[in-house]
Amino acid sequence: MTQIVAADSNLWASSPGKLRGVTLSTGGMVATAHPLATAVGLDVLRQGGNAMDAAIAIAGVTCVVLPSMCGLGGDTFLIHYDAKSGKIEALNGSGIAPYAATL
Repeated sequence: MTQIVAADSNLWASSPGKLRGVTLSTGGMVATAHPLATAVGLDVLRQGGNAMDAAIAIAGVTCVVLPSMCGLGGDTFLIHYDAKSGKIEALNGSGIAPYAATL
């Protein structure tokens, strides 16, 4: 059986500034800024989805549970590894918008 691990994000809230032990997993891991988003990511993986499926589901949940952390004006950082081709791609969608940008 593949092991999938989620760190308890409430641990940090209950003891800010304290370090936690290392969490290890052999089959997958989900880490988000909100426990509900983490739960959704884990659910996607447990149902056979891949990391990209989980990331997309997590993004949707994050828009609901942490609306100030996503959407327009948010940052995007992504590293994608394609196991078939061995290719690694990175996306850095951070930075400020141009002054004259409009929607």
